[in-house]
Amino acid sequence: MYEKGFFSYEFFVDGVVGLKSFFFAAAIVTVLLSFYLFGFILVAKNIYVDYVKTGAFSWAARFALWASFALAAFMHYLLFILSLSYDDLVVYKANVVMAFVIILYVSSFIIVRKSESATNWIPSAVFLFVSFSLPLFSMDSVAKVIDAGLRKFNVGANKEVKIYEGTNNNLIASGKVLFWSPDFIYFTSQDGENNYLHAYPTKNGTHIVVER
Repeated sequence: MYEKGFFSYEFFVDGVVGLKSFFFAAAIVTVLLSFYLFGFILVAKNIYVDYVKTGAFSWAARFALWASFALAAFMHYLLFILSLSYDDLVVYKANVVMAFVIILYVSSFIIVRKSESATNWIPSAVFLFVSFSLPLFSMDSVAKVIDAGLRKFNVGANKEVKIYEGTNNNLIASGKVLFWSPDFIYFTSQDGENNYLHAYPTKNGTHIVVER
């Protein structure tokens, strides 16, 4: 909202359930994506710990390592193509950075000696600091990643929208969606050099059509 220049007051009252559901789903997807993109780091560290303890490097371990590399390469390719479909590589870069930070944090719990657990609070502290700092210093990137998620649900991210009066064919306004909250739909329209921000109520006899 900060990046797009608007604020939806009612969303934080009527849309709390949707807000929690969206971010919960986003958190699950981010964690799963992290394991797909950089899971080979966890596999490699586990193999290293086993090698230190046993001095053996089995064929099964080698297969698991190469399989995780292949999966990571495939997922990087898919995410890169998805990012290109949005005409912005920020989606790819932001997800890769978040995934890498998460995997580094998880991998810090794979230790060789029990004595290392005494300093295991350091990765947690670093992870918390980075998690809160990255969004503050790259709000534009975070906004684009959230845009990509909202676009999948057809409630945001510059999709074309047309507002009709009730069930009639009388076009009231049209533009590009910023966000669709429980009570209002926010969108922008262009008139020459002027760019306008609109907020139309969704429960006032309007008919809303969003391009899919």
